[in-house]
Amino acid sequence: MTSQRIGSLRIDEKNIVAWSPVIAHERTVAMTDLLADNHFILSRFPAAGPYDIFLSIPEGRLRLEVSSMAGDLLETVILPLRPFLTSIREYMMVCESYYAATARGPEQVETLDMGRRSLHNDSASILQQLLAEQVELDHATARRLFTLICVLHLKG
Repeated sequence: MTSQRIGSLRIDEKNIVAWSPVIAHERTVAMTDLLADNHFILSRFPAAGPYDIFLSIPEGRLRLEVSSMAGDLLETVILPLRPFLTSIREYMMVCESYYAATARGPEQVETLDMGRRSLHNDSASILQQLLAEQVELDHATARRLFTLICVLHLKG
């Protein structure tokens, strides 16, 4: 197993009132998939991985606290959330519609899934660009992190 990865991931749940079953499912899948397969390198500390990540959204900003698995804080990366706000809203609406459509038939599901994937891909690319100076991550890792950003944005 490579050290250039996220070894553990926590998200700030202290302000979460309740998640719908759809949101809880998205969170669980994203975290499980992310921890099973990811590529993440902190530019200033490339040999310090695997990394422990704490993901939060304080005061409308995305905050990634990156630590060693021993608990030593390596870097805190803070990004504006504004570039994601429209994508987050659209993505969550498409997800809700997607899960509702699964009971109605494959035609609707297929169309909604294409839209969901497109939003997800675009947002993952934005995340990769915004993190490029501090973090190297692959597209699949960025997609899963975007899902978790969406989940966190829905707090309170």
